[in-house]
Amino acid sequence: MQATDTSAIQRLIGRARLRMRVQWALEGAATATILAAAGALASIFAIRVEVVSPTTGILLVVASLALILVGAGLGAARRIDDELVARRIDRASNLADRLSTAIAFARTLARGPASAEETHDLMVAAIKDGVRAVPRANIVAAAPIHEPRDLRAAGMFVLVSALAGGLFIQLPDRAPALYRAVPEAARPGEVIALEGKNLLAGLRAPVPGLPASASLGAQTCGCGRRPSAGSSPATPTSTSAPNSAPNSAPSAPSTSPCSTGAPPGSRRSCRPTRRSARRRSPW
Repeated sequence: MQATDTSAIQRLIGRARLRMRVQWALEGAATATILAAAGALASIFAIRVEVVSPTTGILLVVASLALILVGAGLGAARRIDDELVARRIDRASNLADRLSTAIAFARTLARGPASAEETHDLMVAAIKDGVRAVPRANIVAAAPIHEPRDLRAAGMFVLVSALAGGLFIQLPDRAPALYRAVPEAARPGEVIALEGKNLLAGLRAPVPGLPASASLGAQTCGCGRRPSAGSSPATPTSTSAPNSAPNSAPSAPSTSPCSTGAPPGSRRSCRPTRRSARRRSPW
């Protein structure tokens, strides 16, 4: 059996297929750029009108740009048969289907020998003729790399998106501003009303639903808390034994550290006051 080596034709087909994949990748990237430009523009507008957060908007822009890579990958992933590539090289190089015929006969012989000896010899001769025609093949003409069809449309979309993304959008002012405090000065624990606009900007929960340490103007101890309805405020009391001697020195009244001007943020100075208010006389 005569040799039917077609490795030279296979290398030629591989080079042509690579150029074809590059061209298909460019075509897919150009088409995907149109969608990417529209998606990036929509993401930028969503950030500016505060529909999405800046982090989410940036992720959407990155995802839109990733469409270009996806389009290029899908374009380059197209499959094409070796015989079709060989036929394309034959037509561009005027080889009279020598390469494609050699590929077809090589596949036939790979499945099994021909039924007749003359047919087998004819196939081997055609394969050798195709191998001898490899140097005359013009791969550049068979698989040219040229400007993608959608390149101009993609460029127009990118330009329009860039111009539209640079437009100024007037948004309402949400910056907090304090006008005045009523009263302007007060003792620790008293209520002060703040007048302004957007004072609660950035709060995810209303002030009554937040802990005291997170509320605006709230103190960290219980001195500044207002008593609940129907309950009397806890006041410090002093107790003495009922059988104490009349000549004994009166006990010093128990005072609250908050009433003596102690810092309202000190918890140690407030908790003893609450315990003394609830303490009962052991007598």
